[in-house]
Parts: sequence; C-alpha cells; structure tokens
Amino acid sequence: MYQYMMCQFPCCSLGDVTSPMPATEETIETLKELSGLNEDATRTQCSAVVTFLYLYTEISKASKCPLPAIDVSVHSKIPIGAGLGSSASYSVCLAAALLQLGNHINQSQSRSHTETDQSNQSSWSHDDTELINKWALISEKIMHGNPSGVDNSVTVYGGAIEFKKGNITKLSQMPETKILLVNTKVPRNTKTMVANVKTKFEKYEAIVGPVMDAIDTLTTRSIDTNSKLLDNGHLSSSLYKELEDLIDMNQNLLRTLGVSHPKLDRVCEITAASGLHAKLTGAGGGGCAFCLIRPGTPQAVVREVMSQLKVEGFECWETNICGQGVVRHWTNQYMWPGDS
Repeated sequence: MYQYMMCQFPCCSLGDVTSPMPATEETIETLKELSGLNEDATRTQCSAVVTFLYLYTEISKASKCPLPAIDVSVHSKIPIGAGLGSSASYSVCLAAALLQLGNHINQSQSRSHTETDQSNQSSWSHDDTELINKWALISEKIMHGNPSGVDNSVTVYGGAIEFKKGNITKLSQMPETKILLVNTKVPRNTKTMVANVKTKFEKYEAIVGPVMDAIDTLTTRSIDTNSKLLDNGHLSSSLYKELEDLIDMNQNLLRTLGVSHPKLDRVCEITAASGLHAKLTGAGGGGCAFCLIRPGTPQAVVREVMSQLKVEGFECWETNICGQGVVRHWTNQYMWPGDS
C-alpha cells in the first residue's frame, strides 16, 4: 500500500502547505480504494479514513521527506455525529498533528503546567493556528461537502465566534454560562440536513428566506445580549430572560425549516416543564440539544431534569460554553479514555 501511495502521490511534486487545495472527487475515490475498508464500514468511518489519507499525503508532499511511517490513535469523549462538532475536533487535531510532524508549524509555545493540568498543555502562534484552521477546513469539506467553517474555527481558537456572510469574527469575551447537553442518540448526517434546507429554500424562497433572516437577526441579538451580561451584571435576570426567549424562538424557527426531530422536541418539552429552555445543536435532525442553566437555578431542578431525560433514554452532561481551543498535550504516554 505504501508503494502504491507513493506512486499516486509522488513526493517530488511539492505542494504549498500554506495554500491547501480541496480534494477532487477523483482523489477521494482513489483514497477510498486505498483505505482498505470493507463494505461494512460506516459512512463516518470511511470519511474519517479518507480525510486522514488526504491530509497525510498532501501535507507530506509539501515536506522534503517521503511519506513518514506513523501510528495514529484517535479517541473522543463526545458522541460522534451528534451535532457537537466531533468531525471538526477530529479535523483540527489531525491537521495540527500532521503539520507538527512535517515541521510546518513551530513546536508549540506557551507551555504551562498546573496541579489540574498534569499533561502539560501548550499552544501555537497566531500564524500557526491560522494554518491549522486552513487544513481543518479542507478536512471538513471532505466530510460535509460545503461547510461554513464555523465548527473548525471555534475548535481551533476556542471561545465563541460570529459567522456572517463568510466572515468569521472571534468574540473577545463571553459570560461564563452553564448548559446542559442532551444527546438524543438519533443518528443524523450534516450533509443531508444542509441539502434538505437548501432544497426547501429553492422551492419556497419567499417563505424560507424570511425565516433565515429572522434566525440571523436573533443571533445578532443574542450576541448583543451576551455583551450586556458582561457589562451589566446587575441586570442579569432580565437579560437571561431575553436569552431564553431567543433560544425558544430559534428552536421554533429551526423546526419550521424541518431540521428538528420528535426526540429533540421532546427534550424541549421536558426542560420547559421545569422552566428551562433548550434548542437543537448543529445541523439538527437528531443528535444533541443544549439547555441554558441560568445562574441561581437550584441544583435540585437540574438533577430532576437530568433524571427525567435519562428515563426517556437520553444522555446528559452539565458543562460550560466557550472552552479552550486546540492545544498540544505534552505527555509520555497515551491518554486513553477514562485516564486522568
């Protein structure tokens, strides 16, 4: 297989690592043949392997050495294909690791070590993270067709970002916000869901267009509301009520577009019965929802909601938004699931 790959992707044809090109359909089909996956492989498994092979060969072509022999191990603590950006996380980690392997990005800087961070974390420069993001988007295109770039960008940079008309802006600050993540365990496919919305828009543009505009408007309003929360903490009660209203309206608009699911609607019903507000995440059609937990919400209420959701077969996690972006963990051993 190694010799065949060298023939298909000769190292002498050096590419420009700073300007990655999307994979052609012909290349994707060739890589599927090279992957060695059997007919029982899922679409997710096939996409993951093809994506790895493409980034591996293309990044190696920009190096002055032949394709390196490497051993790759991938583990995830979040559900796959559930609207939580698992493909973006995979793409970003893959891009960062292969670019580091080929010495296209510097050995990560800002190394730190704390009692709660036993693995030693370090980050990259702005230029290096920009390059990681470029390759991660190429990876996302293989898996999803025409992604917005939002998922890989927020995975690279962390925090929160605003995406509008192709432009991505990193938001400097966001209030610390607790949420409840709920996995419906309903499988869905981002590419299919996006295609369905596109078809509906083309058929009913005069109707769907205003719905999309309304979603854009309430997204802008939510950014403004979050900014006010940082500046006017004493008004937090009314501002959180505004966020809850926006969450409800967003979910209803997404339901109008046909991207909700009975299980997602059920999550919203259960949380609403306890005075909480939820909406779907990602492309919808299944996968996950999130529920806002405003400050002062009794923990007993959260536990009761989680209990009811679990009774109906859902998985739940209590967490915070606006986490850290891509980092390198300095460790001398593999970090297996469950390891501390």
